[in-house]
Amino acid sequence: MKITLFRTLVLALCVFISPFALAQSDPQQALQASLDELIMEFTNRRAEFEADKNKLYDFAERAIDDNWDFAKMAQLVLGKNWRRVDDDQKLRFTEAFKRLMVRTYSTTMFKYTGREALELDAPIYKGASNKRAVVNANGNLGDGSEPIPLSFSMFLDHDGAWRIYNISAAGISLVTTYRSSYGQIIAAKGIDSLIDSINAKTSG
Repeated sequence: MKITLFRTLVLALCVFISPFALAQSDPQQALQASLDELIMEFTNRRAEFEADKNKLYDFAERAIDDNWDFAKMAQLVLGKNWRRVDDDQKLRFTEAFKRLMVRTYSTTMFKYTGREALELDAPIYKGASNKRAVVNANGNLGDGSEPIPLSFSMFLDHDGAWRIYNISAAGISLVTTYRSSYGQIIAAKGIDSLIDSINAKTSG
């Protein structure tokens, strides 16, 4: 594929969104309301973040903690292996994976040029309770290429906030992509080796 999954996700900067925005009852409105606020803050602080990446990591981690459900995401990424590892390994994997996401998306944010655009569709609710939803979108990189379909999988938590647990870009699911690659590592070397490998990528 010409454009990688994480390159397209620069269009989805709203993965780092404010708790106030996500607390809105409509997941589409929650994502849309946060986008301008996020871009403004990142643009205003870009020089600061370029000078000190730790500040960027702190900024991204605070936003991720508020808006992603990493326990759910980690479980989906491990798939059947989730039942085969102990509680300590589950915790260490979740923490390592979150740190990887923080570093990955922090780096991706610097690719934002201001030409990108994201058009969100109305949410598609799943189940009778309307507590799960998918928000589809079209992302435009602003470089003349074809729009890229994006999809946000979200659920309504006990506090009434919409939380993200997966993103797909051009039909490629972040969760499924990691599940496939990590499953191979676990089968060959075990979960502890995978956790060590992830931690090595995010050290320093």
